[in-house]
Formats: sequence, structure tokens, C-alpha cells
Amino acid sequence: MSTFFVDPGAITPPTIRITGDLLHHLRDSLRLHPGDSLSLNDGCGLRYRIEVTYVSSQAIDGRIAYLMSSGSGDKARIYKTSDGGEHWDLQFTNPDPKGFFDSIAFWDAPAV
Repeated sequence: MSTFFVDPGAITPPTIRITGDLLHHLRDSLRLHPGDSLSLNDGCGLRYRIEVTYVSSQAIDGRIAYLMSSGSGDKARIYKTSDGGEHWDLQFTNPDPKGFFDSIAFWDAPAV
């Protein structure tokens, strides 16, 4: 899954609003729809996994589900929300002092 840059000003937890050129690319080229997932980077060390909730000619709105902070050692963490961003649960902290997170990957569980 590709990761796209989003301006930090577009992030108002628990939602992210995408406009401008990225909106047009995601809507018209990738044909994003409500229910689709998207990986975003704010350029400040945070990466988000969102579920698209709304698509229009003016904006794409998404609900944040996962958040990753990049950095060395225990600064690299992954959080999850199940209530639209009201509460964040720590899922993983990097145990390696020399380790560094710079991306997060997602995949669907195989169908049974």
C-alpha cells in the first residue's frame, strides 16, 4: 500500500480531511470509496492508517484507526483506536534501542 503526504493542518483527530491535488488523485485516479483504507504521513513523524468515510468533489474524510510515531528506540510506537480517536491504545513499542520505525505495512487476513 502506498503512503501519501497529508498536511498536518488537515488532521483533527479522530478525522482527517483531504482536499486539493491529493483529493483529485485519490478520487479520480485511484477511485477511492467509503470503506477503503489509506496510509498517510504528516511529514512530522506520524503515520496514519485511516478508513475513508466520505468522498465528494470537495473533500475526502477519513477516520483514523492506527497511528505510528517514528523515531529511535522506544520513541517508535504503534497505537490503535476503536472509538474514533477518543482513546488510543498502545499496541507496540520498539524494544531495540537502535531500532527505527519509518513505515507501517498493513494487509488483509487471508479468506478462509
